[in-house]
Amino acid sequence: MTPPGDAVHDGGGDQQTTKKRRSHKKSRAGCQSCKMRKVKCDEVKPTCGSCTRFSLPCYFPFLPPEPTREHDNPFFRPKRGRPHSRALNVDDLELIHHFTRDDALSLGNGEIWRDEVIRLGFEHNYILHLVLALSALHLATLRPSQSTKYEELADSHSALGLRLVTDLLPDLNRDNCHALYFATSLVCFVTLGKRSTRGHLLIMADGWEVAWWNMFRGVRYVIETVGIENVLDAVKPLPVNVEEQHNEPPASRAVNWEEPVSKIADLISQSSHPDMEPYQKALTDLSRCFCETYGTTESPTGSLNGRFEVVIGWLYRMEDDFAARLKERQPISLIILAHFAVLFHSLEYVWCLKGWASHILASIRDTLDSDYVFWLDWPAEAVENAEKIRQQIIDTPLV
Repeated sequence: MTPPGDAVHDGGGDQQTTKKRRSHKKSRAGCQSCKMRKVKCDEVKPTCGSCTRFSLPCYFPFLPPEPTREHDNPFFRPKRGRPHSRALNVDDLELIHHFTRDDALSLGNGEIWRDEVIRLGFEHNYILHLVLALSALHLATLRPSQSTKYEELADSHSALGLRLVTDLLPDLNRDNCHALYFATSLVCFVTLGKRSTRGHLLIMADGWEVAWWNMFRGVRYVIETVGIENVLDAVKPLPVNVEEQHNEPPASRAVNWEEPVSKIADLISQSSHPDMEPYQKALTDLSRCFCETYGTTESPTGSLNGRFEVVIGWLYRMEDDFAARLKERQPISLIILAHFAVLFHSLEYVWCLKGWASHILASIRDTLDSDYVFWLDWPAEAVENAEKIRQQIIDTPLV
């Protein structure tokens, strides 16, 4: 007679057996995107269910096979056979190919953006994500019928890259400073390369600071923390379209900026606002940038294209007090920004900046009180004239 405690149940009786909890073995084979987002991956290849659901790029790491008992046997010889195929991410390969082949994506200096950025990208994947995002945005402009596809690719890569860069900025050091410098700069270009919405004031949109402005201040944080010498020890500064500068025809293109800027100075001095210093500093710096780009009435440069470090330098040096007044849509701050749009237009040889000057002016016109709208006449006229000259150069056949 079998003791009750040793009874064996075949499933037909009423007595239930206590089920043991099955042990769970953690898998290391999940995709990189799920690991970064700390969610469970179903490991379906080539694209897992989670990445398919959220339209994210799916990367599976290459892992060596787990050792088996046969492999522990020194006399075991593996059978020869066909190697396992690995799925290729064709979209990303296309984006890398486009980035390395299209001159527009060199942003004025192919040596930096094709060699150094790609090299850094393979060492720091957040840079590679941003490179792929920038390439996708450019393809979206070149292939309108496929723009949705490329914009979605850009969104997924930029989201991953932005998150990684944001997490790394607090850990800035001399070892990663130039990689983070390029990454934060790429975030700026990627953000500006996206389609802007009505009401976007370059650094503010619907009353909120935009990602590009936060990252631009991240560039400043990188430089001020470790010093520009350390940042650029292994790389060169942001590109300047020198070749296009030299190819400009000698025809006079004087931009008479001095009188309009002087009128803004008078407006500031006559204002009843108790603290005008942020306006005065911003306008003084803007005058310096105008002078370096266009010269003066007595000595005009006749330049059409601005220098990147001069024009963007105004944004780089913008103080928080002035940025706060832009956020509040203070009229004088908007008028100063409108005049900066003339300078910003001088950078439209960079594809991702095309159309931004006109867009900024249109957004300011929508925001500014009707009593101040006439202050936009000169900036709008200057941008329109510069655009006509630029188009004439494009239409003029080379001799």
